[in-house]
Amino acid sequence: MMMEMMGLHLPGSSFVNANTPLRDSLTRAGVKRVLAMTALGKEYSPVGRMLDERVFVNGVVGLLATGDSTNHTIHLIAIAAAAGIRLEWSDFPVSIVRRLCAHGCFPPIKTPLNALSGISINRIML
Repeated sequence: MMMEMMGLHLPGSSFVNANTPLRDSLTRAGVKRVLAMTALGKEYSPVGRMLDERVFVNGVVGLLATGDSTNHTIHLIAIAAAAGIRLEWSDFPVSIVRRLCAHGCFPPIKTPLNALSGISINRIML
């Protein structure tokens, strides 16, 4: 979900189950997209050029809107640091940091989001 909100995952693919025809199609589409973005493709876009402050703001907003996750928060901070962007625990609301938990505190939100066309409806709602 967070990677999709950051534009690093195919839109609408976050909550598609494995071993389904749709997941297989999304995997093939993802591979084609990645190949097009390499130096040998027609749309060279190294991830280092794609990651900027706006991408991380989208990731934080998406994370907070879908129930938080300690693991995702730690990864966001680490990915931002690797991209040369300063993102710290203090950038998250204190009330949110207090209630972080593994896999999100409210995992049931993911099922209704998927039923409503996945992350795309969440983007509209935000």
